[in-house]
Amino acid sequence: MNYIFAFSGKVGSGKTTISLALSEKMQCSYASFGNYIRMLAESTGFVNPSREHLQQIGEHLVSTDIVKFCEAVLLSSKWQRGEKLVLDGVRHLEILRTLKEIVIPQRLILIYVDIEDHKRAERIK
Repeated sequence: MNYIFAFSGKVGSGKTTISLALSEKMQCSYASFGNYIRMLAESTGFVNPSREHLQQIGEHLVSTDIVKFCEAVLLSSKWQRGEKLVLDGVRHLEILRTLKEIVIPQRLILIYVDIEDHKRAERIK
């Protein structure tokens, strides 16, 4: 069985760096909630949207149609049922629950990336 690894963590924790490296090592598809939301923002005319604006878009997508949102992120990677996948940026418990339902019978494993706050602050700079 091919697993789906989903990464979560605070901004600057390294989840994108780790998830990209893992998808390359596993030679599998990579999907990012953040990249999907940035693509949506840019397609509506925002050239360089702020983090706050991107978070508002994400919250809107979660509250409007969470299944459609999750499916769109999965499709953005060209992932197909049964294939292994690395997912970046799972920020809501509802997203995790929805993803687990969508990918059945595959197993989704959540990995929370946590580093010390001062190291996170350095990474964000």
